Amino acid sequence: MNSDTETDSGYDIGVEESASESQTPQDEAALSRITLPGFHLPYDYNSGKGSTLFPSGLRLGITAGVLESKPVMTLRELAMLELMNQWTDDPDWHKGLSDQATLNVWHGKATTEGIQGIKFSEQMFEYCTNELRRKAQTYRQFPVVQVFDADVVKSDAIVPPDLKNTLKDGSKTLEDDYDTAHPSDNKGTRETVDPWLYPLVYGRSRILPNYLTSLDNCIDCWINDAVTLDRITDFKVPRSQMQFYPFSDKFQWLPCKVDILRSAKITSYINNLHPKKYKQLYRDIERVIECALPLWSSALNPLKNPSRPPNRVIYTKVQYHRPEGGPKPKRELNENFYVFQERMDKWIERRKQLRRLVQPEPEPYIPSSSTLYVEQETLAARAFRWSSDSLLFFSPPSSPNTLKVFGDSKDGWHVPYFRNEHICAIAIYCFDTVNITPCRISFRHQVDPHNIDGIEHAESDTTWLEQVFGCERGQPAVQCFGSIEMKEGRLLAYPNTIQTKREHFRLVDPTKSGHLKILTLCLVDPNVRIISTANIPCQRWDWWCEAARAREPQLSFEERYALDGGFDYPIPSKEGNETRGEALRKWQTFVRAHTSRHFESLKL
Repeated sequence: MNSDTETDSGYDIGVEESASESQTPQDEAALSRITLPGFHLPYDYNSGKGSTLFPSGLRLGITAGVLESKPVMTLRELAMLELMNQWTDDPDWHKGLSDQATLNVWHGKATTEGIQGIKFSEQMFEYCTNELRRKAQTYRQFPVVQVFDADVVKSDAIVPPDLKNTLKDGSKTLEDDYDTAHPSDNKGTRETVDPWLYPLVYGRSRILPNYLTSLDNCIDCWINDAVTLDRITDFKVPRSQMQFYPFSDKFQWLPCKVDILRSAKITSYINNLHPKKYKQLYRDIERVIECALPLWSSALNPLKNPSRPPNRVIYTKVQYHRPEGGPKPKRELNENFYVFQERMDKWIERRKQLRRLVQPEPEPYIPSSSTLYVEQETLAARAFRWSSDSLLFFSPPSSPNTLKVFGDSKDGWHVPYFRNEHICAIAIYCFDTVNITPCRISFRHQVDPHNIDGIEHAESDTTWLEQVFGCERGQPAVQCFGSIEMKEGRLLAYPNTIQTKREHFRLVDPTKSGHLKILTLCLVDPNVRIISTANIPCQRWDWWCEAARAREPQLSFEERYALDGGFDYPIPSKEGNETRGEALRKWQTFVRAHTSRHFESLKL
């Protein structure tokens, strides 16, 4: 595969199309064609392929506008989704569908206790069991469950237990090294492999113009061959509006390159994860990537299919059960009109209070013609490149009483991250939990208010909005459609078209330590090429200095000069941390602006 077909990814461990093994530094004819956004192309270059790109939850423009929106779901349908989500949390859920005792337990829970405050009708429960039976047919060969209509996919069985255990061992080594390097860090959240640390910085990072790095030469090759990336000066929007623009003019996460044509093989370094010290961890991550590929395929395939299945519960007309409120008042002989009108008003008000809305029922379940699983070759037609936020560890501080709550309070609802990274899907693997309450990830998307406008109802009547849909007129047209618990051993994947939020969780016993450890992988749209660690040699001064001192007698003049501080490169840790803070603040500002202007600007 030549460089024309090279692709990238970004986030946690990201993805982009890789160059073939035959592409070498000597292949100047092919390599001369390397042009990437931010390097011989505008930094916000969008490939010009239009519909070939996967949809994104980040709107391209700065003006307020509508993202890809979905029909508003009724509270009953949301409860049906949650029932199926809870049911499929059981490892043997597919077997219970043929066991009457199990069906009776779930029937009692749904119809008597209720789900999310909704007591199920027989039609609702029957619909759910029929849909689950359909899912079970696929699950026996492919242990993955599509839990929400936004293509959120989960699996508790696809990652083998031995891989989970080796990740636990590898993370412990990584944490020990992190604690040694950051002895004063007493926070409850540790990002031991942090994508905001040493990202691509326009005007500072150095890029290889003529060849790609490898895991063997990525630390040393900058000194003779890398050139500094130009600063961005061609701004597409006014500087005062940059907070709304989804492309960063200064920073980009650096994905690593992964070849998946045969089995997943990381071919360029994961940013901030040393490729020689953590060889086993690299191999473990490759195995997780292989497990994530079919989940990504399942999550992304529906985005390319324009015929989306309709809502399970369709609501077209507001109707009420006839209330018991006595006969309609009649004006008595010689009764004052205003007295009669007062009696009539009270009767009408009492009827309004007593009347019950006719709740919609689902139609009989009809299996969708769309397939859950797309063969891996549809993704493996190219190799991919990965970025790093790859290992994200959560653990308590040394004194567990100082912090008892963990969560994404600093981020809130968001879509990762800038469009520079071109993330099209995310996978999260939870491999270690100790002494914590359940941690959940919530999902929401923008909804279309027009499907509510078309519902037949009395002009003055708005109570049905809250009773049927759980919303009010004038609120932002967004809907939280569910949440999934991050259980140990669970792999979760979803497209980057929806906003997510990690909910708060706590230590079960605040007198003891506890932790949640997750590996997050972000897939870069394979139709887009971006700068990756295959193009940018390692930027960390500590890595290069350690490698240089190990072979000090053989150092060249330039290397000795660099070791003595003659160059301002690689980047020292103080500058790296300052850059991290600046990049993170810029992204948080963008998240607030983008959510306000795009996700929440449309009203019901």
